[in-house]
Amino acid sequence: WGQDVKTLKLLLDGHGVERINLAYWGTGDPAAYGIDYVPLPGLTAFPGQAPRQPELPGYVAISVNNLVAAPPEVRASYRRWIERGTLVARLGYSIYVYKVP
Repeated sequence: WGQDVKTLKLLLDGHGVERINLAYWGTGDPAAYGIDYVPLPGLTAFPGQAPRQPELPGYVAISVNNLVAAPPEVRASYRRWIERGTLVARLGYSIYVYKVP
């Protein structure tokens, strides 16, 4: 799992984004791909990576599995960010990236 993390890294590099807010569902740590991220609440927690509030304005990447299966209160926070933001990219079928003011 995590097949679109490599694509996320390419997108970040292409847009000059150094740090992203990430609600990621997968087994590999995105830091292993050189992604500097703020871990958001969701279905996957990495050792030593407690979920935090996003650093906004900025970019928010959310795995589709989190959009449909995270606890309702977590999905509500995603909706708030998505409604304020602009969809920047759909990476494969697994990660949506938004620019949030």
